[in-house]
Parts: sequence; C-alpha cells; structure tokens
Amino acid sequence: MDVTAQKIKKTVSNLHMYASFRLGETELAISVASLQEVVHYPEKITVVPLAPNYLTGLFNLRGVVIPIVDVAKLLELSCNADKAFKKVAIVSLDNVKVGLLFDSTSEILNVQEQDISKFDHTPTGNKGVIRSVLNLDNGNRLVEVIDPMVL
Repeated sequence: MDVTAQKIKKTVSNLHMYASFRLGETELAISVASLQEVVHYPEKITVVPLAPNYLTGLFNLRGVVIPIVDVAKLLELSCNADKAFKKVAIVSLDNVKVGLLFDSTSEILNVQEQDISKFDHTPTGNKGVIRSVLNLDNGNRLVEVIDPMVL
C-alpha cells in the first residue's frame, strides 16, 4: 500500500458519521450507528397517562410500538409548534426503539475524531443526554450530540 492510500485509509477510519436535526434555531446530532430511519410525525398517537411531559405518546410503526420523546421539551428548547411538519428519528440500541421528535432533518455529517469534544462532567437531569459536541467549520458551528443510550 502506498503512502497516499495509507493516509486515505487512516482518514476514513477516523471519521464518525452523525445525522443532524433542527429544533428551532438549535442543531443537534445523533450517531448514524444508532439511527434506524426518519419518519413523518404519525397520524395517530396514544397518550400515556402519568408519563413525563416530554413523552409525547406511543405509535405503531409497522407492528412495533415506539415511544416518542419530544426533544424540545426534554432539553427545554424552543421549537416549531406545528406537528404536521415534524420528523421522528427512530433510534435503535440493544433492541430498544425510541422515536425522537424534531422540527426537521438537516444533513449527514462526517466528523474527524479530533473534532469531537466529549464532556468530562455529565450534566444532571434531562440535559445529561448531551454527552459531546461536534466542533465544525473551525469552531464556527457547534453541534451538540444526543446519546440515545441515556434516554
């Protein structure tokens, strides 16, 4: 393998892929390793009594019941109130599926290892789902990363 091929292989192996989403003016990301798919906001939602306010309800996706977490309520962020245009990112980890409610999808991000800042101190409460930040465009664009394992 020549030097150029080795550099390309090293660069590719240091890349991490994230899907980014919008909530109002805020951009968040999720590792594509946990992202199954993105669907439109379901027509029918079953409300869960006594659930936390960020749990929108349950819906049936091709025979699988999936809870929907309203990320804006979870993180206390402003968002678009019109649910007709919202998207639900279905994340799957350890055979558990959860839907994350966002205003819209943004883009797929290929990020170098050195551009990922992991928090040494994990925030308590609901904001503990943010475990790292992507430092993009020479620091002009910071994208917080949701860790679905914490949901």
